[in-house]
Amino acid sequence: LGSVEAENKNFEKAEKLIGRALQIAPDLDAVLSSLGNLRMLQKNYEEAAEVYMKLLKLQPNKQWIKRNYENAINGKELDIIEDLIKNKQFQEAKRRYEKLTYKYPDNAAYYSGVG
Repeated sequence: LGSVEAENKNFEKAEKLIGRALQIAPDLDAVLSSLGNLRMLQKNYEEAAEVYMKLLKLQPNKQWIKRNYENAINGKELDIIEDLIKNKQFQEAKRRYEKLTYKYPDNAAYYSGVG
């Protein structure tokens, strides 16, 4: 329910619902994922990265967690790229995506942005 509220940009409600879920199950991957996703939607990338790092420590072999962590630590750069694309500055967006592919060669999302 908290994730649905977050996606609908009802961040206050999402905070309360996810907070309650954290009280019940503080180390449950679905709950932590919801919190990380909420922080990403709020553009609070530092806190999102902290949440995903906690998840990685609990489940180090989960690629989706690693990808979400990488997206969190690159959140501001991804926002810049999104703005560049909106403003039809495709070459600069491509250049920035290419830098991300060199730094994170296993993150398919960065490759799909290039081209």
